[in-house]
Amino acid sequence: MKIINNIDFDNKSNFQETIVKNNLNRNKHLTNLINIVNNVDGSIVIGIDGKWGTGKTVFLKQFEYLLNDEDDEAADNLFTGLSLLKEKTEAFYFNSWENDIYENPLLALLLNLLNIKEEKLGVEKYNKEAFFKVIEVVANVAAKMTTAGALGVDDVKIDKSEISQLLESVTTVDKIKDEIHNFLNVLTEKKELIIIIDELDRCKPTFAVELLEVVKHYFKHKKIKFIICSNKSELSHTIRNYYGQGFNGYEYLDRFVDFEYLLPAPKAEKYFLEVLGYYDIAHKNISKEVIKHLDLSLRQVNKYTIYSDMLLNSSNNYRFGHNFSNESLIIAFYLIGLKIKDNEQYDTVLKGRGVEIITDFFNDGIGTFNFMIRDNQNNRMNDNEAVNTLVDEYKKSFEFNNKLEDIFEQFSYIQ
Repeated sequence: MKIINNIDFDNKSNFQETIVKNNLNRNKHLTNLINIVNNVDGSIVIGIDGKWGTGKTVFLKQFEYLLNDEDDEAADNLFTGLSLLKEKTEAFYFNSWENDIYENPLLALLLNLLNIKEEKLGVEKYNKEAFFKVIEVVANVAAKMTTAGALGVDDVKIDKSEISQLLESVTTVDKIKDEIHNFLNVLTEKKELIIIIDELDRCKPTFAVELLEVVKHYFKHKKIKFIICSNKSELSHTIRNYYGQGFNGYEYLDRFVDFEYLLPAPKAEKYFLEVLGYYDIAHKNISKEVIKHLDLSLRQVNKYTIYSDMLLNSSNNYRFGHNFSNESLIIAFYLIGLKIKDNEQYDTVLKGRGVEIITDFFNDGIGTFNFMIRDNQNNRMNDNEAVNTLVDEYKKSFEFNNKLEDIFEQFSYIQ
């Protein structure tokens, strides 16, 4: 079986399904965001706060899809106000983490905007070459020519002999702002634009702070709205690292954001069952208990899915899923999840000192596990008997030449 451990944004039907079926229980939050944007005239910066690994990128990609897809009538019917918003607004997604390899966030953002919206910048409407001459000077021409090529803007050519002449003409910040404002006028000629900035908390501190400053100083435009998504706590630490330990990162962020929205984490076990779509019964039943007990994030579920599936389907362990007992499966899958969630507790359990830790897991999931465990006469046990059987199996795993020894050796590669 091919391992599926995430949502494929390029698979339109698969992506539509996450919205129509509302697998992540995010449609009410999409509706809220649509209503917020619909009720704001002019510019606004909306800050979306969510913990790491809780599906913020999926949420933003869903929002971008809803605004930019012209053919999905089913989605239009699902969300009140969506049709109205689509008539006047389109979305642009910018992954800041993927772009922080470039030194200048202003140039990175503008070049990405150009790549996506280039069809609107016809020669008759806009002197694109003159615009990028200004931007290249701001970004240090010689150093940034490689960046322009890497981002796909092959037609940006500046003769080095022109640099001194350009420096004379571009002498003020106001001139730069005017050029960018004209650029944004062209982009928003037919529709307003929502610029979605994602993964800011994962960027280098210099890039993250400078990108926020770029938004504040250069993108103030009546037809431009921003959605900035991050883990606010982590981003505040990033800002504090940039300015110094005594700096208040939260207050700094409050100066940028006009409206804050807390995005709660979806149910990770539902994500595993309905979005990733696992149909192996033992894998599914045990895994939902592991995910729930350890409170795995969506990103951690993606890792768990890879490792548990590899364990069941690799050539060295193919016999494991068929010949080993359900008790062994329960212990092995728990160890995979624990390794991802808490390496210290994992080491404790692996060294045989984790009876209390693993018993807590058995008790939590016994409603599922007692259907999987039978006594020697193949009779179902009561809850206490089933827990005791699992604990005994864990203890036996450290006996000489026990079949579970091979299982524990498989987890050394998990980080």
